Amino acid sequence: MNKQALRELYKAKRQALSDEERMTLSQEIYHKVLPLIAPNKLVSIFLPIEKHKEINTWQLIDTLKPSQIVVSRSNFENHSMEHFFYENRKQIAENSWGIPEPTHGKQVDVSEIDIVIVPLLIGDLKGNRVGYGKGFYDRFLASCNADVLKIGINFFEPIEKIEGALETDVPLNYYISPNEVYSFELL
Repeated sequence: MNKQALRELYKAKRQALSDEERMTLSQEIYHKVLPLIAPNKLVSIFLPIEKHKEINTWQLIDTLKPSQIVVSRSNFENHSMEHFFYENRKQIAENSWGIPEPTHGKQVDVSEIDIVIVPLLIGDLKGNRVGYGKGFYDRFLASCNADVLKIGINFFEPIEKIEGALETDVPLNYYISPNEVYSFELL
């Protein structure tokens, strides 16, 4: 399947999950992600968009020290992201698109980030991913240091292959589902 067909299919699959299923699956993913985060590493974590029924990342955020958490704000004019140290939930508000993001805080240069927890709709067994299609995360990941650890998390197991992966697509190092941790050797 091509990216657009996969995007629509997995949006629908995610919407079909009950809140209880989502919380249970998010918990399973949390337990698999946590061991990959070394102490004192700076971690960029996406804030879950409730209307899209994304994985609940709040447990991970609440577990780590605030000094090691980075959260992002999207700029829809140029499809870029700004990154801020996480302070607390009072710093977070939904924008006009329903995306939770920091309203203020100390900015972080991407060169300081060690690990990125990446949202996705579906991924494949080569580390490719399908997001919402605007390229925010591909631009962000391309601007990170070459050794940044990219961890994609998803409710669903990866598929064999995503048709139409682009050269600008930045592959993951890990893909974590509730059942499995997939590791990819990146060249």
